[in-house]
Amino acid sequence: DRAVEIQREAQSLLLLQPSDRIETRVAIPGKLFEYMARRKPILAMLGPGPAADIIQGHGLGVVISSADPREIANGLRELVSKVEDQPVLPVPSEEFSEEKTVAEFSKILDGVIGRGG
Repeated sequence: DRAVEIQREAQSLLLLQPSDRIETRVAIPGKLFEYMARRKPILAMLGPGPAADIIQGHGLGVVISSADPREIANGLRELVSKVEDQPVLPVPSEEFSEEKTVAEFSKILDGVIGRGG
């Protein structure tokens, strides 16, 4: 409960995902969806992959793909600008709703189960 309270009070949220792991290139951390629900700009330090694509494609924040201090400093400046311009993000796209994602996952699962039987 306290973690959710802190997220609600924050001006921005931090998402870390190791850039050198296969998971980064193929998986979206559940934390991203929690952050989207909070509607605060996200500072994401991660490599290329679906999470970075969602953040950049939907204008949810800033993605930093390097541990280089200059890139981090530039990303922080960009995040400050985003927070000043739009402290609360728009409601997330319907494509990320629970109804839509569960329906899509069900179709995938049905395909997998159907092929196995």
